Amino acid sequence: MAPITSPHASTPRVLHVSNLTRNAITIALRALLPTSSSPSSARAVALGGLLLPASSSPDKVGTEPLFPDESEIVVPAKSLRILTHSKLVAKSLQVALFPSDDEFSPRDNTEQDSSALRIPHRGQAINLKWGRWGPRSRLLKRSAEDKWLVYQSRLSKHEHLLTIVDRFPTSSWMSLVPDEAHLCSLYLPGTHQSLAFYGGPISTCQSRSHPLTDSLENGCRFIDFRFKLTKESTLVAFHGIQNQVTTAIEAFDILYAFIQRHPAETIIVSVKQENRARGFANVLMDLLYQRTDLWYTNDRWPTMGEARGRLVLFCRFDFNHEKEGLHPIRWPHNLDRPFLTPISDPFPPLEATYQPTAVIQDWYSIGSFLKIPEKTRLVMTMFHYRNRPSDDKSSKSPERRRSSHSSSTPEPRTLNYLPPGHHDALTRISFLSASSLFTAFPSIVAKGFGFGPSNWFGFQGVNARVLDQMLRRGLEDDWKSPTGESMGMIWLVDFWEAPLGLIELMVAWNGL
Repeated sequence: MAPITSPHASTPRVLHVSNLTRNAITIALRALLPTSSSPSSARAVALGGLLLPASSSPDKVGTEPLFPDESEIVVPAKSLRILTHSKLVAKSLQVALFPSDDEFSPRDNTEQDSSALRIPHRGQAINLKWGRWGPRSRLLKRSAEDKWLVYQSRLSKHEHLLTIVDRFPTSSWMSLVPDEAHLCSLYLPGTHQSLAFYGGPISTCQSRSHPLTDSLENGCRFIDFRFKLTKESTLVAFHGIQNQVTTAIEAFDILYAFIQRHPAETIIVSVKQENRARGFANVLMDLLYQRTDLWYTNDRWPTMGEARGRLVLFCRFDFNHEKEGLHPIRWPHNLDRPFLTPISDPFPPLEATYQPTAVIQDWYSIGSFLKIPEKTRLVMTMFHYRNRPSDDKSSKSPERRRSSHSSSTPEPRTLNYLPPGHHDALTRISFLSASSLFTAFPSIVAKGFGFGPSNWFGFQGVNARVLDQMLRRGLEDDWKSPTGESMGMIWLVDFWEAPLGLIELMVAWNGL
């Protein structure tokens, strides 16, 4: 979509609109009162195509109409690029958001008391602060009454991106998805090693302060269980050699309770065998057969109508007798690039009719925290897969054309298209998680490290970097390729709660 420019400014101010989100809103803007009476502190701010009035004294700020002849801006999508006028502008700005069908007029703000915007009943006020430090992208402070989630990204010293998405109930967001939608076509956040709460920094992948129920209530819909079969024929959660003190029965009971509270939801449950004990599949299926009403164990991706109120089995072990559940037939260890695999039954010989139904990225042993940027780039390459090669000559390179805001570092080698004959219902599975003994604990890879609020001085983890890159993709015309509309994505995250807003943004990519 072409950018919108304002003819009222001597230098055009640009409002970039993308397809990241869809419903229209109205943006009302004004500068906050400056803290100093110096002329430089009250200079104009160019924001969203509007040049706000400059003033040489604080008592005059806001006494002129805030809007030119257009009166208001109605934004059909909600990813906005913000350009500040100069580095001497006021350090903060107040923004009012309200529905485009609201009868409130921006001119109603030209009141005698203009120290702040008068917010209509259905509106929401946010304060933007312009700074050079802190996270590159963050979810702005919110309250329980807010109708929108607002993210601010720093693109450069004087250039910011504001992304606004509708707020939705994270505990029941799938109720907004139509029954005919295929589960594999959705964007689904999930947790890696969902029961790894113990074992110190080497083994812990999730916070004990945010148990399994919390991840479900906050929108995660892919759960990753790793079990060992004990001598007592009990399935117990393990992360490597570390016992996680939770049995499969206890873990499944948590899922049953959630799905019964929220019957419009579904959860994909991945089960991986952590040892080589025989009889693993039999013991697991005996547990599942006790609640057949709550499990979907077919070997094809269901629609939402088929999966609502049920748990979808995803198998990461071999069935020797019955091929039940979604079952990838290959899973290379620690591959530093995405790989293709069928998820289907019957399983054809790989060399005969290789029809991949999934592309998976699971580079988990990265060697050092210095590889965090490379791991992030690998996660982002999963957005580049298309159902067919592009006609553009530039697509012959395995590297995707990057926007002006993307890193210039070469991306990891990977195909950016799928081979002919692939299954129509293809999904992408991407692990944000990784670690290495002593040099990159799971918490460091996920959350980074540093000092000050939100690690202002330090090294960002994969989670924050992916949040930033996803928001920047909202500026791109092909943020969701027309040739990849049927391609969903599943993200598996360590320490899903950090940074704030990551899971909500992943869910928002469904266009709810």
